[in-house]
Amino acid sequence: MRPLYLQIPIIFCLFMLGCTSEENIERSQDSALIGDVAQISLSCTDVEKSLEFYKKLNYSILEVRLDVQTPWAFLSDGSQLFMLSQNEFPSPALTFYGKSLPVRLKKLQALGLDIEPILDQKGQLKSAVVNNPTEIGITLIDFDTNLLLKPVRHPDFTLGNFAAIKIPVSDLNEALIFWKKMDFKTLTMEDVPYSQVLHEQIKLQLHLLQGSTFARAALCYTHQNEENVIINLKNAQIDFEKVLIDQRFWLFFESPDKQLFMIELVTQPNKE
Repeated sequence: MRPLYLQIPIIFCLFMLGCTSEENIERSQDSALIGDVAQISLSCTDVEKSLEFYKKLNYSILEVRLDVQTPWAFLSDGSQLFMLSQNEFPSPALTFYGKSLPVRLKKLQALGLDIEPILDQKGQLKSAVVNNPTEIGITLIDFDTNLLLKPVRHPDFTLGNFAAIKIPVSDLNEALIFWKKMDFKTLTMEDVPYSQVLHEQIKLQLHLLQGSTFARAALCYTHQNEENVIINLKNAQIDFEKVLIDQRFWLFFESPDKQLFMIELVTQPNKE
């Protein structure tokens, strides 16, 4: 059965004039095997209610469809594309868009990745689900990225700069092997205070953590003005908690749909 997190990206592609498939075109040196554009998919129970939360934080609202069977909305923080999808799935999930999916899929499968191709009604490959030890939803979609909405930053965006998706893993070595096969590049590796790896690909960073106190994936931002971000969160009536972790202060809060957010306060004030 098709995973729920996959349904809305496919519907969006059809809405945006359909997908393209160019089996005989090799990817350019600037393209990643997984695609050219990343999208972070977020589950919600009510798109309209969830949008109010993201509007308070001054996310840019790019496109909203409430008149469909499964409502959705596209948002941006200026760096990443986000899609709110009114169905239930482990959140966040990842969607990667790019042309020539059949070609890229063969190369990824040759690396030993467990991939489930999904065919359209004409029997053509348009998308695929990538099974992984990270237990995060991953979808590859054959799509001309020139037709995608572009990230837009609101001038008063509250959270600062997007840093990474923090992902707890049970076996860091296994996860590291997987994400390398997915064409992600290792930026940093550390063993203290716990094992962790920072990966990057197509302007998306993933921070893998083993042995940390994090129990679920979180969207992580950085902010250089603690006073400013705290005032803005209070004005937006967002309940948050300030926590000291590894000699750094963080602000933690959740969306109405229990999506975890973290803000690292880059310039640290004196401890009270």
